Formats: sequence, structure tokens, C-alpha cells
Amino acid sequence: MFRFCFINISTIPDVNECTDPGVCPGQHCVNLEGSFRCQDCPIGYSSPGCKDRDCPPQFQKVGTKCIYISSAKANFQDANAKCRDLGKGFGHLTIIEDKLLYKRLTNQMALELNYWIGIRSEADGSLKYVDGRPMQTNAYNEWETSPKANPSMQCAMMSGPKDFVWIMRNCDESLPFACEAPMKNNQPLIG
Repeated sequence: MFRFCFINISTIPDVNECTDPGVCPGQHCVNLEGSFRCQDCPIGYSSPGCKDRDCPPQFQKVGTKCIYISSAKANFQDANAKCRDLGKGFGHLTIIEDKLLYKRLTNQMALELNYWIGIRSEADGSLKYVDGRPMQTNAYNEWETSPKANPSMQCAMMSGPKDFVWIMRNCDESLPFACEAPMKNNQPLIG
């Protein structure tokens, strides 16, 4: 003879499986009633538990840099200042020094827009990155024509309509812009 016993489940407390650190290695644990779910961390966060951001808010990790692509428009100087503010004092217009970063950026940019990037022409015609370093003549680039062709055009942009070639423009133009900031554990010292 079998006896049946009914248990009121609402009186049994739910166990939070997510308190065990080994439940979702490399992922975020979401506690559900009677169960749990493991899910990937949102972009810009790292495990364990997706609590640490690799990048400042609004930025996303692209390779070894934190990148923010703005749809707002500003002149070159104001765009660089906005990048600094968004990067918590460490940001600036993005400096593209390799083909991989260039390709990753162009995959996120709108084809119909032009974007400020972090290169500027000095009075002597030399090129400098916005972080103050000189741009070497053999440095990676995607120039459409020689950047020294027109001295009144002193700031670099990437042209979406022209397959993202780099073109020097008047710094007072208002364009969207691409910012970069260091990842959390790679912030420069303020000196």
C-alpha cells in the first residue's frame, strides 16, 4: 500500500545556487526559483560575476583598447575634450596604429559618416597623435592622399563614404568622433 503525501512547495525556501563560486565559471550566474542560469557577461564587463568593467561606461572593449563611437558632432578640439571626459580624464580621440584595430573600428562605424580620429598636423607639417607622440613616416595609415597636401586642413578624419580612408580636414568642422580610453588595469599615471 502506498501513501501519498502532499508537500506545500511554497514553504520550502529556494536555494541560491549562485552563492557557490564554481557554478558558472567565466560567466554570470542568474538565480531562478528552483534553478539557475549561466549567461555571458555584457560587453565591457569581465568575470567572475560580471562585476568588473574593463572599460569606462559607454566604451566597449575592442582588442586591447576601450572604444566609444559617438554619433554626436563636435569640432576636433571639442571632440577630443569630450573623449577625455568620457574616459574619466584618460580618454582622447582614437589612435589607430594597426590594421586589426582599423578593421574592428570600421565594422562599427556608419558608412555614410565621417569621424574624427586622433591625428593632427603641426605648423611644421609633421603629424602628431593627440597624446603628443609624433607619427612616424612608416606608421600604419590609411591616407587617401599625402596629409601635407593642404596646410589649412590640419585634423584627421576617417571617411565612411570613401571606404574609411583617412583625410585631413579643417579642425573647425563638426563631425562624429571615435574615442579611446585605457582598459581598467592599464590606466596611465597622471604626471
